[in-house]
Amino acid sequence: MRGEAIREYAAEVFRRHNSVSSGLLEALPFLEADAPDLAEQLLSAEDAMNTACAPIDAVAVRYRDGESVDLGDQLAFARALEACERETAALETLLAAAVGSA
Repeated sequence: MRGEAIREYAAEVFRRHNSVSSGLLEALPFLEADAPDLAEQLLSAEDAMNTACAPIDAVAVRYRDGESVDLGDQLAFARALEACERETAALETLLAAAVGSA
């Protein structure tokens, strides 16, 4: 991937990550009350997603705050994209199943 394609992919991964996080925040209180074991699975999957997406979130915060992003940050960002996408998809699938079964 080059330039614009990477930016579009990164933006899509970031939006999906935020969307899944929001969906989890909405569903979790109900799931904790009705299905605590499932809620624990979701929280574990969220931890994996957050760990995978941390470099992306760090760069997003720096851009938002007008701070510079060095080459090391850019490389960590690029390397994190696939793992972030994968962990986000895993949580998204688990969340959809949990909400559907609740």
